[in-house]
Amino acid sequence: MKTFTRTFMRPHTEAEWYTPSATFLAWIQENYIDTGICTKFREATFADSSKLVTTLTSSWSDDVDVANIASQAEWANELALEIEHNTAWEIILLNKDSIN
Repeated sequence: MKTFTRTFMRPHTEAEWYTPSATFLAWIQENYIDTGICTKFREATFADSSKLVTTLTSSWSDDVDVANIASQAEWANELALEIEHNTAWEIILLNKDSIN
C-alpha cells in the first residue's frame, strides 16, 4: 500500500476543518474504496488535545497511479474548494508526504 499524509494547522478552534462534499466522498467510495483500490481516505488524527494540527492519511493500492486519479475533474474541483476554504479560514498546509 502507498500511504499519503497531509498535515494542516488552523489558527484557532473556531476555524472549521474542511469537509469534502458528499458527492465527492460518494465518488471516492464507489470508485476506489468499494473496489479495494483505496483502503483509507482522509483519516484524521490530531497532534494533541487542542486539535489545532491534524494529519489526514490515505492509503492506496501499490499498482494505482494516484496522481492520475487526483487529476480527474471530480478531485480537481474538490481540491479547489478545499484550498478556497483553507485560505479563507487561514488554515495552512504544514507538510505533504508519501510513504511507500
